[in-house]
Amino acid sequence: MFNNIGNKIKTLAKVACWLGIILSTLFGLYFSTVLAKKSILGGIVLFFIYSIIGSLLSWIGSFILYGFGELIANAKSILNNQNDILNLLESASSNEQKIIKNNNKWHCQKCGLEINEEYDKCPFCDFIEKRERLKEENNTKKDG
Repeated sequence: MFNNIGNKIKTLAKVACWLGIILSTLFGLYFSTVLAKKSILGGIVLFFIYSIIGSLLSWIGSFILYGFGELIANAKSILNNQNDILNLLESASSNEQKIIKNNNKWHCQKCGLEINEEYDKCPFCDFIEKRERLKEENNTKKDG
């Protein structure tokens, strides 16, 4: 019932606008025919006031409600994107491994991202660079 409320408010604004336009036109026709019996000019003026101006006010009034629905939908989208970015950054920082003091860069074979050689794991897709593992194995063999 309350899921996707931004789009529901926008739909409500559209329905209210069309309903206002239809009712304004019907009231304009009704009052113009009632007054046309007494004064034709008065009937035309009332038809103009109710149908044209009433429809225009209904259309303009729906802007506020539609804009509010748009704000809610956009805020929800921004929040979802922000949460995705925060989750990505948290996983990237938790995946940092051994730091090697070197300014060279390598490309992740899985996602293609250019990464500083100080990381032996891609912080975005967790791909472990094989040459880093080989360097580490060679260093342990030399030390041992």
